[in-house]
Amino acid sequence: MFLRILGGFVALVALVWMVMYFTATSALRDAERQPWPYDLGTVEQLEKQADTRLASKEAKEIASLVDAFDLDTSFPDEYVAAQTTRTDDVIEPPTGKAGLDDHEPQVAQLSRVVNGAGDRIIWGVLGETWKLGDAVQLLGASALNLARNGDAAGAWERVHAMWLLARSTSPEPYGAETALKMKRAANAVARKLPPPVPPWAAELAALDPRRDTAAIIQQNTASRVRSTPTMPGPFIIFRPISDLIEASNARRSLAAAQAMTRTPRCRIDLSEESAHSADIYRGTRIDAELEATEKLLALKAERARLGRWPDALPGGGASRCADNHWIYDVKPGGKSMSLRMSFEVAPEPEAKNAPALRFEY
Repeated sequence: MFLRILGGFVALVALVWMVMYFTATSALRDAERQPWPYDLGTVEQLEKQADTRLASKEAKEIASLVDAFDLDTSFPDEYVAAQTTRTDDVIEPPTGKAGLDDHEPQVAQLSRVVNGAGDRIIWGVLGETWKLGDAVQLLGASALNLARNGDAAGAWERVHAMWLLARSTSPEPYGAETALKMKRAANAVARKLPPPVPPWAAELAALDPRRDTAAIIQQNTASRVRSTPTMPGPFIIFRPISDLIEASNARRSLAAAQAMTRTPRCRIDLSEESAHSADIYRGTRIDAELEATEKLLALKAERARLGRWPDALPGGGASRCADNHWIYDVKPGGKSMSLRMSFEVAPEPEAKNAPALRFEY
């Protein structure tokens, strides 16, 4: 009798486990197949894409150039941050730590190759995009130094290379976070440069960091799902729990991305606090930074045309940021001006070197 009861209990437990297993597997599969906003597709599609894209010869050439950089004692990001967080257009001379003394010829070559390659840069399974951060910062440092020395055209070429590298990284299966950092750096450097502004710079103003932020959340979700352990042997009994947790996390991540489509630009709904709050704060802040660059470059173009700061802000003070507008003050004779938002868009939590949204020239 006891063995029958024990056998029945074991059979019941096995049945419950099997139901949980298939339920959890189905829940995770359904979560992976849910469409994401901003035409990002599904997590399942992203996982498949990660193994199919092949690197182009242009990407391989750029990777070789980047590999040649030795930045163990150079910190170009510190120089770029120090200059781009200023509220004016003053650019200080780079110190030795910026790395330009040793790398300017390599930076110039990288800029030429990247600008020549354009949209033919495809990283794919080469997986070199994580190495691009320091190279992009060097391009930014070089752009600032060229602008300081009066070479506006050369400076804009460096920033264009920054933008192209960032844009080439965005489509990669796990490149969205690196790409958004590079786009932010390119925008910050562009804000410091003099006119004439090249036509391609309009692409900066058209960037939607909310989409990039949703892509970051999606890619992090896909990465977690891909790294879910197989749990061999007796540990497989915990697989249903693991799958249910990942399915729940995937649904919350999707909800965070969807919430951004409903939230006014440059705003964050604090009721949506989640593991992705830092990403959402960053995207919100970058949205305002992009508009600041657009406004300042328009003002600089007018000053170059008139020989003084204009009496009114080109295009008016309207802002894409919800319930906000730009306040422009110019001194008599157009000798100096200030530009600021009607409210300060807060930087993301614990942000360092976030550009001010108040400018004085």
